[in-house]
Amino acid sequence: MVLELARALHRRVPPERWCITKAELDEFVEEVYLAWGRGDILENPQHSNPLHLDINHGPNLYAVNKHIVMPWTLAAGGMSYALMKHPDGLDCEVFVSHSWHGG
Repeated sequence: MVLELARALHRRVPPERWCITKAELDEFVEEVYLAWGRGDILENPQHSNPLHLDINHGPNLYAVNKHIVMPWTLAAGGMSYALMKHPDGLDCEVFVSHSWHGG
């Protein structure tokens, strides 16, 4: 039932409104650094990252997704991170992409 509500939310809010603020992105990055520093973000063996422990690189997004994003969003009902933060969506001014293998 909960996941069906998340699916309905994704159908209701158009993808161009699946956004977060710059401040929320900064907070997310800080949370990732803290979790990584505590050892809470383990390297994902399916997507090896030889620079996982390098302070200038850090965990790749496969590991961040597995250990941070998925637990947080599943606990909130299974929606995307952006819709977890803004269930009605948010107007986007800038689009930023990422590399899953990057740190």
